[in-house]
Amino acid sequence: YFRRWHRRMENSGGLAIHKASHHFDALNWWAGAKPVRVSAQGGLRFYGKNGPFRSTRCSECPHAKECEFHVDFFKDDLYRKLYKESEQEDGYIRDQCVFAEEIDIYDQIGALIHYENEVDVSYNLTAYSPYESERIVFEGTKGRLEYLGRFSTGWMVDSKPVPGIEALASQHLKLYMPGEDVEDIPIEEKTGSHGGSDRQLRADFFGREWDAEVNEQMASLDEAVQAVLVGLAVNDSIECGQAVDVQKLLEI
Repeated sequence: YFRRWHRRMENSGGLAIHKASHHFDALNWWAGAKPVRVSAQGGLRFYGKNGPFRSTRCSECPHAKECEFHVDFFKDDLYRKLYKESEQEDGYIRDQCVFAEEIDIYDQIGALIHYENEVDVSYNLTAYSPYESERIVFEGTKGRLEYLGRFSTGWMVDSKPVPGIEALASQHLKLYMPGEDVEDIPIEEKTGSHGGSDRQLRADFFGREWDAEVNEQMASLDEAVQAVLVGLAVNDSIECGQAVDVQKLLEI
């Protein structure tokens, strides 16, 4: 996100919209209600102007040997054909410097989201963590459901993952109930991109008749709008330093 066009707020709306709208879509679904109010903090803490040195792009960088974020995307045949050999056609630059001063999207976000049914959510995103992970916790009156996933990014072109992360990469789902033993809930492992969901999505999208009945997996237009609204509210709250009424954003 910090190497490509996403790094400008005017292009993507930042990670709160371009990336986290997927998270907010799931949060809205789990909450089972519309978001009412968002209070957020965040900023550009690590990338952009915070870097120790900078250049234009990795393939032309004089700091290649000393920068831990230097990558050589184009040693991969597919990346070279998709990006490097097509730059003159579409102007898409894949390996821009992550410390460029033009970067203005946030790389750290913390938000409190209040829903109309009194559900409260605490959301955090850190884009410069040493390894990729996800923690989802449902805290209820009868117990706690907790998911933890650690993921290896060694598959990325010219990746420099944390040593030993392959051994740590795993997923766990646990149920904690007062007076009962901790229950480990099995997670069915799927193969393919995005945890196997892409294969299922393609099969459902392309394998159904055009006039088939809408199923429960299909999000409505309103649900899509609500997910983006949370991202907008996050950005607005960070900018103004106050809580934002989510639904009033529809009136702007």
